[in-house]
Amino acid sequence: SSESTVSTSTSSTSYSESGSSIASSDGVTVKTIKVASNCIGCGKCARMDSTHFQMNRSTHKAEPIQASGNDSALERAIEHCPVDAISVT
Repeated sequence: SSESTVSTSTSSTSYSESGSSIASSDGVTVKTIKVASNCIGCGKCARMDSTHFQMNRSTHKAEPIQASGNDSALERAIEHCPVDAISVT
């Protein structure tokens, strides 16, 4: 598993064993989407919300690709994750 963090104002990526995350900032607030390492790779989030998620071809797990965008699609993807691996802070 890996954790990657990207900000929309500047981009940087880092990896860890806890999962993947991405952050965006509008200059006032920061939104971070995290996919925890317990992701089972079912792909529901990427199918429901391709703006925020994609499937990693190496790990076969979901990873966030953008933190800004359609919040209703994001909420739907979070609600349908079978292992509750997605969180937003």
